Amino acid sequence: MTGVPATAAYIDLGVLESNYRLIKAKLSAKTGILGIVKADAYGHGAVKVSRRLEEIGIRYLGVATLEEAIELREEKLKSPILVLSGLMPWEEVEPFLHLNLTVVVHDFVTLREIRKHVGGTSTHLKIHVKFDTGMGRLGFQEKDVPEVIEEIRQTRHIDVEGVMSHFASSEARNDRGLEQIKSFERIVQAFRKEGIEPGLVHMGNSGAIIRYPEAHFDL
Repeated sequence: MTGVPATAAYIDLGVLESNYRLIKAKLSAKTGILGIVKADAYGHGAVKVSRRLEEIGIRYLGVATLEEAIELREEKLKSPILVLSGLMPWEEVEPFLHLNLTVVVHDFVTLREIRKHVGGTSTHLKIHVKFDTGMGRLGFQEKDVPEVIEEIRQTRHIDVEGVMSHFASSEARNDRGLEQIKSFERIVQAFRKEGIEPGLVHMGNSGAIIRYPEAHFDL
């Protein structure tokens, strides 16, 4: 054995930048990109990929866990970071506040846990409220909107920066996907009607860039 690995992956950051610009050109003018860099940017190297994306103007970075977010902040990444897993039961709110991280909130347990922890702080915790419009995984249901809004109103120092959802499938355009968009739009409108204006509304994934231009919201 020579000690030389039999396989290697070479990541061309120039191609990454080119792909970013091609995708950006297909979006509406107001729509930014949430660059998902979880799992070490799917093995491409989270820090280097995130740094290049930050240099070319990425709106937001997305990671799976608090630990992944900490790694990026320790490497001096300044972009907003969305922690997709939210606040886990064993985690404290303080690191999210200290590192200026944004939390996905997808259930009442998490929302109420946040209420307990942020009430005594002077810093606002930014959250994106996630709704399940058809994927069947994580998220509040559309019927939960009034209760979610009431919980938020009772919580000091929470900034509802975003409302989000996720397509069940976006590789093909169909009635199910269109119904998800309608459900999501009703949810967002309900928030606005109650005086909560999420600055970042988003549900589109990669397939939706082409298949569902109606889902070109803020991200």
